[in-house]
Amino acid sequence: MAQKSGISNKSKEGRIVFSDEKKVVGKQFPVEEDLQKALKGEIWITVLLSLGVLYFVLLGVMRHAARTIEAQGGEITSLSRQLDEKLRWQEKSYVGTIKALMSVLNAKDHYAAGHCLRVKGFAEAIGGAMGLGKEQLRVLQEACLFHDIGKIGIPEAILNKPALLNIEEYERIKSHAGIGAEIIDSIHYLNEHAKIIRHHHERVDGRGYPEGLAGEDIPLKSRILAVADTFDALTSDHPYRKGRSQNAALTMLEELKGTQLDLQVVDIFIEIMKYKSAGNQEEGLDLDAAG
Repeated sequence: MAQKSGISNKSKEGRIVFSDEKKVVGKQFPVEEDLQKALKGEIWITVLLSLGVLYFVLLGVMRHAARTIEAQGGEITSLSRQLDEKLRWQEKSYVGTIKALMSVLNAKDHYAAGHCLRVKGFAEAIGGAMGLGKEQLRVLQEACLFHDIGKIGIPEAILNKPALLNIEEYERIKSHAGIGAEIIDSIHYLNEHAKIIRHHHERVDGRGYPEGLAGEDIPLKSRILAVADTFDALTSDHPYRKGRSQNAALTMLEELKGTQLDLQVVDIFIEIMKYKSAGNQEEGLDLDAAG
């Protein structure tokens, strides 16, 4: 019976080192001189052929790599432009997805429908009064539009509960800031927006969430968003209570400043609302959109 065998050559004896039949592995047998010479010759020929093939393969790879590098050198600018365009297209796709999520949220949370737009108007007015530049105002406005997107992960029964939340339900609601930040952070150019959203429920006394930041450790735009968000929450109808009057809400903001809300931001917002109530409209402040 023919066997596939490997032969270890030592002196004039051979040893079967592998075989289809395990029982013959390790057995020795005499090796004729001619076979020894043949084996030695085959080994050297194999080694030389392998080295030769390896040399030509490596040479070919190096030449190809050199040609590739040289060819790509003149196209770097063009490729960069193409990459930028692809990234912009990708980011637009992500933004489209976020808008779709907001539509779903508006459908499941009755309060959310106009809330984000009103908050955007209030925050824009505050930011403008505080001297934020055009680009920073844009970032603030966009963050306001998306600030509650994390509620997409909260059960509808909790969002629209016609009574005060219990402790467990409140903990679920608190998770929306972190969830929203993670959703928004998936888009590279919305990284700052994500930071604003993550911290808009922090308190200046350090008792907020999710990280318990205090004072100026809380991003300014998060502090602005917090005031705008709180005012709209106070003046809007909820499943468990009717909205307060504007004056009652402003009085409550006065009580919350320095503990929950930033003192300076509250003072500026109150001045803005008093100015508006007096029948004035300062150019550049979108107060009508705010209500």
